[in-house]
Amino acid sequence: MPRSAELPYHHVADVLADPAVPAVYEAILADPRPSRRRLVEAGHEPEAVDIALTVLHVRDVIDATDPEAIEVAPPDVAIPAYAALLERQARSLRLATAGLAQTYHRVRTPLIGEDSGLIRRLGSFDEVTGVVEKLEESVRHSLYAVVAGGPRMERIVAGGHSAIHPSESGPSVEALAVIDASIFELDGAASEFSRRQSFGYDIRVGHDVPFNLLVVDRESAVIDTSNTDPECAGSVFVRDPTLVRALIHLFLLMHEAGMPLPSSATATGASGLSERDRLILTLLAAGTSDTVIARQAGVSQRTVERRIRAFMDQLGASTRFQTGVQAVRAGLI
Repeated sequence: MPRSAELPYHHVADVLADPAVPAVYEAILADPRPSRRRLVEAGHEPEAVDIALTVLHVRDVIDATDPEAIEVAPPDVAIPAYAALLERQARSLRLATAGLAQTYHRVRTPLIGEDSGLIRRLGSFDEVTGVVEKLEESVRHSLYAVVAGGPRMERIVAGGHSAIHPSESGPSVEALAVIDASIFELDGAASEFSRRQSFGYDIRVGHDVPFNLLVVDRESAVIDTSNTDPECAGSVFVRDPTLVRALIHLFLLMHEAGMPLPSSATATGASGLSERDRLILTLLAAGTSDTVIARQAGVSQRTVERRIRAFMDQLGASTRFQTGVQAVRAGLI
């Protein structure tokens, strides 16, 4: 190989588009006994010949191990083979792009905990509460809430947090909420969420809700972990569009899977059941105990047990769980 064979491979790549390379290649094809000396004698610059021989050798279109006795592969075989190699390299490069981009953005994006403008760690209960209240005050189009529990939820149920009135926030504010069944262990939970329904909230009851969540106007969100950590460790304020969309998708799945909380606005409903009976069935289907159901419905535990037994007989169910499932299927809740 000529001395240019000692050039680093990245330098070879830099000269792939050098017009001297195809010119030298054409001269090699036209010469029955090509060599470096004959190429130079034909008028090609020595340095250009050295670079071209190195590049063509790397491409496997010639064998320039001995530059004075160059072996040439048929171009109709060598060039398609080289093109296939380039295609494989291009595919590998495209596959590597995502990982490279992730590395690039990871080292240039502020860590969570710094105010990047897209994601910010919330370091205390007071900070979470302050951000949530500011978001609620700014709502224009939609408000999605997940209530899993924790001190802020206890404050809400105790009446220490004013409910947003969707009808007053704008002409078409969409207010949806999912509350965990465990919230009903708090005295007054049923009446508080019934009050919020009267303001225009569409409330569903879920089970094993993982964390508290608030999404406002599909633009900003707060993940509140106070239900698992009183210090709110891991709570974040989010404005990153991709993450907000993912949280919205998760919320809508939870809302669709939840059971509607009975509303006093439709006290008898299509089922003919009273609001109290529908509340009993809803909390039953959510897995709450008779004691909790009695406290929320404002009746004795014996009354709850009697109503559940009547529903079991009516629906042909043999267990409490089956009663809840059959009530949903029958459209009673």
